[in-house]
Amino acid sequence: MSEAQFAAWLAATYPNPASKIAVAFSGGGDSLALLILTLRYAGSRPVYALSVDHALQDGSAEQISAATQQAQALGAIAHRLYWNHGEIKSGVQEAARKGRYGLMGDFCRERRISSLLVAHSRDDQAETLWMRKQCGGGWRAMAGISARSFAPVWPELRDITLLRPLLGWSREHMRDVCRDAGETWHEDPSNVNLDYLRVQARSALAYDEVLASSLLQEGDVMRSRREAEEDRAQGELSRVALSDCGSASIPKDVHLSELAMARLLMCVSGNPQMADMARVRALLESTRETGYVSQTLGGCVIYRAGDELKIARETGRWLKMQQSMPLQAHHAMVFDGRYEITANQKGLAAAPLWPARRQLSQDEKSALNRFDALSRRVLFGVFDGDDLVYAPHVQRGDIQWRGLTSARLYQQNVRTGAKPA
Repeated sequence: MSEAQFAAWLAATYPNPASKIAVAFSGGGDSLALLILTLRYAGSRPVYALSVDHALQDGSAEQISAATQQAQALGAIAHRLYWNHGEIKSGVQEAARKGRYGLMGDFCRERRISSLLVAHSRDDQAETLWMRKQCGGGWRAMAGISARSFAPVWPELRDITLLRPLLGWSREHMRDVCRDAGETWHEDPSNVNLDYLRVQARSALAYDEVLASSLLQEGDVMRSRREAEEDRAQGELSRVALSDCGSASIPKDVHLSELAMARLLMCVSGNPQMADMARVRALLESTRETGYVSQTLGGCVIYRAGDELKIARETGRWLKMQQSMPLQAHHAMVFDGRYEITANQKGLAAAPLWPARRQLSQDEKSALNRFDALSRRVLFGVFDGDDLVYAPHVQRGDIQWRGLTSARLYQQNVRTGAKPA
């Protein structure tokens, strides 16, 4: 993609000249190049540069402060976001990833910004493919990074599409953009720490251009295959009916592929990732057998009801644990990956409704009975101590909430705007 192609892509992706554009900006060379190009061709569109202080390294506060000052000087509306975390004993990189995307996701949703630009490069793509090859990933894993992906980190990026317009650019090309603009960038010291698998990948590929080229070619082929599979799955899922509690009904004449079923299970369960494909394949084979009744997989119960196959959130262990989640007042929070709830006062908590059903009036119990036996167990209530104060599915009280299953399922493969050239 040339600069002219980037400019055309930006205009097509944000056709409204008043659209807000958000850019993830660390101060590194890749994100600096993306910010420079975005500001150069954004026209009247306001550009937000979002910088996250992970508070994991000495001097991070100073570095992020410098990044926000640089972004502001370039013409962006700079925001510094702080990840407030406790001690992290393991999985630091994954925790940091979820933390920063959670902060940036909140920022974008609060300002009704539906996409976030990130500066992944061709080198990042090759490194990702190298790592997945080392870990024995299947063909879908070898498709690598997509130019756009809806809510890839769940629920932190719900409603947000990640856009990667420079995925075809080399890291050195992006550095040239910075040099030509007379700007310097920050080098993350963790980029030379060989304890991290990505740094090992970077080191291995730096001296083997043939390997990098081979991996990228394989990725292109697998990505085309995956995108075609995703399009077919989306068509299949359009015939699945969802109830207002997030349970699904699959008509007799609808036959879901492995990917469609895996995605449906993920969305109904609220899980961040899809179930293992081999187990999904075995499930599909089981459902076609005469006399199939039910089984569980991926946090769901998959059961036969007449001519239809139904899927509900599996709540056996969940109900026994009676999980409760404290709610922050006036702040949207996600319960069980399936419901977004905004409490209107302090001291409230979300928990399963079913164990508190004795608190329901006769009319509320009648409303609860409109759901089938499994679906009624997946509903939530909002409690003040032990007292049930809100239960929207049975019309108790008035609280701001929304189900996430439908939005997640049907926007999973949405491609809005223009594709990168």
